[in-house]
Amino acid sequence: MGYQITEGCKGCTLCAQKCPVGAITGERKEMHFISERLCVECGVCGRYCPSSAILDGFGQSCVRVLPKNMPKASLFFPENCNGCEYCVNICPFGCLSIQADPSASGAIGI
Repeated sequence: MGYQITEGCKGCTLCAQKCPVGAITGERKEMHFISERLCVECGVCGRYCPSSAILDGFGQSCVRVLPKNMPKASLFFPENCNGCEYCVNICPFGCLSIQADPSASGAIGI
């Protein structure tokens, strides 16, 4: 079961604007919908929803995180990286890139 938007949605469009894969559709001031086919369950929509109208894959209401409380940096574990670029593609802020590290043979740098 993927993320869902409840009837508490006010149609502010913030979730649709922040969704990194364009999985959320709807008109302003009307309830929005999440495409289960497109959703990558990153949770960005729920962190921005001012109405707490988004349920995660477990049916729990997502908790809004105010921008001032957003973490300044994410943790990265290079030993888990396989260079698939999934993190780059779903990053809601477009701030990640993968580049070859010239100082190490075969290393990947983010």
